[in-house]
Amino acid sequence: MSEQINITDLSNRLSNHDLCQLISALSDRIDVFIGGVGVMPHRMQLSGSLSKEVPACLNGSTVQINMEYSDDEGRDFMETYSDYLQLTEQEKTSED
Repeated sequence: MSEQINITDLSNRLSNHDLCQLISALSDRIDVFIGGVGVMPHRMQLSGSLSKEVPACLNGSTVQINMEYSDDEGRDFMETYSDYLQLTEQEKTSED
């Protein structure tokens, strides 16, 4: 029989350095939801994975989580969002 772990007790005992190491160890299982932009039919849901190089690090007295965004085609956030802005601008112009 395996020992049961109390997650709350464990989290209270972790230092920020330990927490960075834990997040790094689990980084391939974590995805961050950024939010949605736009209106239908061109609404985008944005999310990203944690950084492959440094998923988490200390930043003063806090833990900083570092994220990377890319779409299915490997474009970064600014490229994707720029395409979205151009598309919505074109729609606005065609409605006028």
